Amino acid sequence: MSDFADSVYKVVEGIQSGQVMTYKEVADLAGYPNTCRAVGSLMKKNYDPAVPCHRVVRSNGFVGDYNRGTKLKIEKLRAEGVKIVAGRCLKDECNFPILPAITLDAPDSHTASASKSLSVRALYL
Repeated sequence: MSDFADSVYKVVEGIQSGQVMTYKEVADLAGYPNTCRAVGSLMKKNYDPAVPCHRVVRSNGFVGDYNRGTKLKIEKLRAEGVKIVAGRCLKDECNFPILPAITLDAPDSHTASASKSLSVRALYL
């Protein structure tokens, strides 16, 4: 597996139930800014249940595609407490709250391993 894939999977594995991140946020945190489309392609090919790719959504709040079908992605997110209306994750009319930062170890372009802070968007019913 490539360094890119390893970094992306590590970030996505850190997204907790009831939380989502955008493809852009995953790319940035993984240390590969401007690769959100590549993140999407990687998520599309993922069938490992340890990597909760259904928790990665588009920057505009829409859930986006899922390799097992968008309907199942929406069902999984709703079961985790994410509120979705018309295919879009909502909280207070699309204003996603930012939670306190959590820390994941993710490589960046300057070091083999660096600790980065991230904010994960949580959306509740």
